[in-house]
Amino acid sequence: MTARPPVPAAAWILALALLGAAGCAGPAALPPEVVHLGLEYPSPGPAPGLAIPVVLGVRQLAAVPPFDTDRLLFREQAFRLEAYFYHRWQADPGQLVTTALVRELRGRQRLAGVVTEDSAVQPRLWLEGSVEEFVHWHGADGWEAVVAVHLLLMDREAPATQPPVLWRRGYQARRPCASPHPEDAAAAMSAALAELASRVAGDLEAQLAGARP
Repeated sequence: MTARPPVPAAAWILALALLGAAGCAGPAALPPEVVHLGLEYPSPGPAPGLAIPVVLGVRQLAAVPPFDTDRLLFREQAFRLEAYFYHRWQADPGQLVTTALVRELRGRQRLAGVVTEDSAVQPRLWLEGSVEEFVHWHGADGWEAVVAVHLLLMDREAPATQPPVLWRRGYQARRPCASPHPEDAAAAMSAALAELASRVAGDLEAQLAGARP
């Protein structure tokens, strides 16, 4: 059997040098931490008007694709929806919008009560619907936050001869962003959602005050 030729000393020296360099390099750098952004805006105060003796249920809104994610989405070019890699919402848009609507309706203090699906109280009337848009948008006038919803007021005890939908409405709110940065997108989305929740609550109170079952 033919003997293997000896490994040159220079090869050993090179191998040891490479191992030493790898050891000195230390651990690989960690990727940036993911930042979770929330929505912040002033709490609503009591609204003018007579009290409405109705307890309203608010079901969890579902966000339609592709907005059914906690990723912070942005649109900079036509037909392209992208997401910030290291910034996410604290919850998905359905939860964020539902929380805002419940907070607004309770804070205005015109309804006898506002409950969610986990409540022991199960009222006759329920607000439900979907989030149709929740995006950081770059348009002709610069960056803006856009939120849109489609809402239904349902009567769960409606007779079979009557439609259960008492009220149906779509809403959209847009607010300009100071910059394309995710933190500015969160600030603009906070303002847009506060505006949308206020409009929804006002219209819904008017409907409930005049058309109680």
